[in-house]
Amino acid sequence: MPQEVTTEQIFTVLSDNTSVNLMKTAYAGRLTSSNYVGKLSKKQFYTKLKRLCNTGLVEKRENTYYRTTTLGSLVYNGHVKTLEDALTNFWQLKAIDILKTREDFPADRKESIIDEIVKGSNLKNFINSTHL
Repeated sequence: MPQEVTTEQIFTVLSDNTSVNLMKTAYAGRLTSSNYVGKLSKKQFYTKLKRLCNTGLVEKRENTYYRTTTLGSLVYNGHVKTLEDALTNFWQLKAIDILKTREDFPADRKESIIDEIVKGSNLKNFINSTHL
C-alpha cells in the first residue's frame, strides 16, 4: 500500500477499461489470473494489477487471490458504479438538463416531470445531490 495516494493517481490507474474491469472482478469476488476473462497476456494482467495494488485499490489476500481494499470498494461504489449507473440513464439525464433550462415551464411542473422521469430508477439520488 502506498504512503499517500492522490485523486489524480487513482483516476490515472482507472483511465483504461481493462483496469476498471480488473477492479470490478476484484470487487465482485476473488480475482486471479486464471479466473479473469479478458484479452490480456499474463504480463499485461499483472502489470495492470500491480498498478491497482500500488495505488491501494486492490490487495492480495490469503496469498492466492486479489480483492478490493476498503479504499478500492469506496472508489468502486462511489465513482465507478455511480458513473455506470448514470451513463445507463444518459438520455433521461439529458432530458432533465433540457427541461431545467426551459424558462417557459413553471417550476412546480418541472419538478413533477423530473420526478416522473426518474421514477423507478436510482436517478433520484443523483439528481438530489447535484447542484442543479
